[in-house]
Parts: sequence; structure tokens; C-alpha cells
Amino acid sequence: MNRLRRSKTPAKRAPRVRVGPVDQSLTGMAGLAAVTELVERLGVVEAFDERMGPVKQRARGLAGGQLLVGMATAQLAGQATRSGLDRLCLDAAGGVLAAVPFAPSWTAARLAGRFDPARTPEIEATVGVLADRWLARLPGQRRSELVRGRPTIDLDSSDVEVYGRGKQGVAY
Repeated sequence: MNRLRRSKTPAKRAPRVRVGPVDQSLTGMAGLAAVTELVERLGVVEAFDERMGPVKQRARGLAGGQLLVGMATAQLAGQATRSGLDRLCLDAAGGVLAAVPFAPSWTAARLAGRFDPARTPEIEATVGVLADRWLARLPGQRRSELVRGRPTIDLDSSDVEVYGRGKQGVAY
């Protein structure tokens, strides 16, 4: 049996791990700054509120446009359910970066219940207005390319999972 010898050079130690209180100034939601910039430059919240009108009698708390933008932002941040809004409400730093305050899940549900079927066409029309505003900001050449080309609609292909190359429809 061979004897193990100690190396003459000292071994490097791994850095020490410190456990302490949560740092409220850190967030994994830094990308919200770009979303907020886009929301502000296009006037997204104002466009929804202008087209839909008020969804509540009193003008306090979140407006309808803020709710829609908050829910869309939550989806962009990876939240798939209403309870994800509660998780985002707890992220103090992420909340500062967001374009609108995140509504707690029950508040969002209660406010969303006030969106009657008559508002759906208004929401869709507002999306069209916002697409026009976005296109107007592009250089003429790029705008022309996008308008003349055939659109590709991605119906959230991230939900598609394929196991094994022998499955029907799988190609490399």
C-alpha cells in the first residue's frame, strides 16, 4: 500500500459561506427595468385606461390598465398563476423596478372580476394601438420589413416536451 504524502504547497481553501439576513436590495428581476422603460415610452397603462375607461367607481388603488400591465409583467417574470403576484409583491427591489405596483392575488382577482365581456374588444383594440406606437418608433426600413413579411405566431412552444428521437414528428 502506498503512503499518501502531504503536498509541500498548501491546499487552497474554498471561500467561506456566510449565512445572514436576506438582503432586500437584491433581486433576480433586474430585467424589469427594460420592461418598465418600454411601458413608459409607449404609454401602455394610459392607453389601456383611456380605451377601457374606469373599472371602479372610486379612483383609488390600481386602475384597470395597471392591473393588466402588472399581470403581464408577472408573466414575463416567470409567474404562471395569481399566487405569483404575491411572490412578486414580496420582492422589494423588484417592485421598485416594475412599471406598476404588483397587486396581491386576491386584489387582482377581485379587480379582474370587474372586466366584463364588453371590455375585451377594447383591450384588443388597445393592443393594436400599442403595436402601432411601437412600429412608429422603428426606422423606416425595419418597419417596412416587418409589415411586408408574414408573421410567425409562437403559441408558447416552451410547453412542448419531447422525450426520445423515435417519437413521431421529432427532427433535428
